[in-house]
Amino acid sequence: MAIGAASGGVIVAKMGRDANFIADALTYLISAACVLSVKRTSSAESAAKQRNGEQEPFFDGISKGLRYIFDSQQKHLLTLLFIKGTAAVNWGLAELLEVEYARMSTMHQLGGLTTSLGLIYASSGLGCMIGPVVAGATTGGSEDSFKKAIVTAFAVSALSAALLLLAKSIYLVLASTFLRACSSSVIWIYSTLLIQKTGEPQFFGRIFSTEMFFFTCFKIFGLMLGGAFGDIDFLSGSHTTLIMVFTSLFVWFLWASHFKDPSTFRDEFGKNSNPIYKDESSSLIPELPPPDDHDSFDDVGTMSP
Repeated sequence: MAIGAASGGVIVAKMGRDANFIADALTYLISAACVLSVKRTSSAESAAKQRNGEQEPFFDGISKGLRYIFDSQQKHLLTLLFIKGTAAVNWGLAELLEVEYARMSTMHQLGGLTTSLGLIYASSGLGCMIGPVVAGATTGGSEDSFKKAIVTAFAVSALSAALLLLAKSIYLVLASTFLRACSSSVIWIYSTLLIQKTGEPQFFGRIFSTEMFFFTCFKIFGLMLGGAFGDIDFLSGSHTTLIMVFTSLFVWFLWASHFKDPSTFRDEFGKNSNPIYKDESSSLIPELPPPDDHDSFDDVGTMSP
């Protein structure tokens, strides 16, 4: 992502917008070729079902996954699926504000529109690379540390929005973009890790597709909100940025309050953790709980984002 954002900025600055679309299309072709080169393997259970004609119908699999996600005992998991979504509202606003600020003549200390936008994208790419490195060096491998990293990242996101509100030159815009990208990448990675440690592996595909649905809806809302504000004559980019500041603070408070509840903090390999992570040195075959232990997820906190 860092290379892509930085390269996109350079291409826009040196070759123009149209060249960037061509380069983007080529990257998708390269990605498709890489995916096609991967040899697909099936689990022993899936292969046996295929041989015996017992493969689960497509829509039955989807409904079973949704029942698992929305089950009353999985409220903690369902809550985690909204982390990226709540952050995506501001990400949508930020994408529009990047162009708005790059257009301002007061931001052209290092070049015109395309150069300024290229630098903003490059700063975003650098932040996406640096954020997880810093977080990884300062956090442990427990769920508690993942949650604390997410809350800290939301706080940094609010700080980046405040810096953007105060920006009078491109330098503060770049600093704000860098911090926002750092926090965004940490939120993305650590929310994914939390879901992996909470959900059951056989439902991962349906869990993450549901999370992506929530994320897309929230980001579309942010983009539409920013676009609507941009079309109102008496509102400027500063007003939209101010809204982003308040939104960032609200989302930070929301998750800080939720994760502050002791019932949402579990030991690194507690009874409710995904058993596949119990021992990294052991086999990847999940260790099943005793027959009388079926109380998964009944001690976790809840929240409605």
